[in-house]
Formats: sequence, C-alpha cells, structure tokens
Amino acid sequence: MRASTDVLTSGYSNKYSRIVQLRYSYRLYPSPGQRQALARAFGCARVVFNDALAARREAYQAGLPYPTDAELSARLTASKATSERVWLGEVSAVVLQQALADLNAAYRNFFASLNGKRKGPKVAPPRFRSRSAVTRCRRRPPRRASIWAWPISRYCPMAARSPAPSSCAALSASSARRRKPSAAR
Repeated sequence: MRASTDVLTSGYSNKYSRIVQLRYSYRLYPSPGQRQALARAFGCARVVFNDALAARREAYQAGLPYPTDAELSARLTASKATSERVWLGEVSAVVLQQALADLNAAYRNFFASLNGKRKGPKVAPPRFRSRSAVTRCRRRPPRRASIWAWPISRYCPMAARSPAPSSCAALSASSARRRKPSAAR
C-alpha cells in the first residue's frame, strides 16, 4: 500500500524566494489486525457513499431538491442507531464524514464541468462504489514480457481466487506452448 504526502517548503523571504513542492512516498506494511481495520473502514465509507448517492438520486428522480450535507449527516447518525447498521458505529466518524465530503466534491466537479467552469474534459456524474475494486487489477505487465506471458495471479489478487473462463484458459494454454522452458530457480 503506497501513501504519499506533499510538503510545501519555502526558502528565503526575499523577492527571489520560491515555493518548492516536494513529494514523499511511503510504503505501508499493515499487520493483519490493521488490514482488517482498514478493510472495515473502507467498507463502511463505501456504504455511506452509496447510501448518500442513492438519496441524492432518489431526490432528483422525484423532482425534489438535493438533500443538504447537514441532512445527509443527520441520516448517517440516524442509520447508526438502527439495528441493521449498528456496525457503522465501530468505525471512526471522520472516515464516514469524509465519504460524504467526497460525494459532495464529486457532485461539485460534475456540475462545474456541465457549466463550463471546470477546465478539461467533461466529468461524469458520481457512480456507486463497488465492493470489489476493479482498479487494483489494472496494472501493467513487466516491460520485457508480452501481455499473454505474464502471470495474472501475480499482479491481480482477484484473478487468483476466481477460476478463469474457458476462453482465458485457452489463451493461457496457447501462450504456455509458445513460452520457452525456463531454467529451474
């Protein structure tokens, strides 16, 4: 898991000074307990984001004004008290409020791109977050390997768990025939 942070530092305070932006990259190795806590926090944030997105979409389809941030936060507090969502109380409230803020930022970017206030290509409306993140499987193969020769299970943890469809099995069998036998390591 990679984490990065931007640190702004400045030099002298005269007319020639410049602000230098540095980036530090850190590699995290969480323990099994920490992995479980992170997975719980990410899952709860996903549920809160999806619930708030559903509330906004329902209001739009009904022709009602969007629920405000305060209303969504009040709904979150009320849902923590129900027996179905009592597990939301086990996670830090900061994570859940940040999910609401992320949804608000996504809608701000969407409406700004519709109005032309945002530079660049048009931004699509916010989508529901899925349980299995497909984006973690989008990694490039090593430089010297062809796309059919690299082991998918090494780069995509989801591919190792699920059996490959018959068409993928045929492709991997044909690529295995093309590969030269490697020396024993």
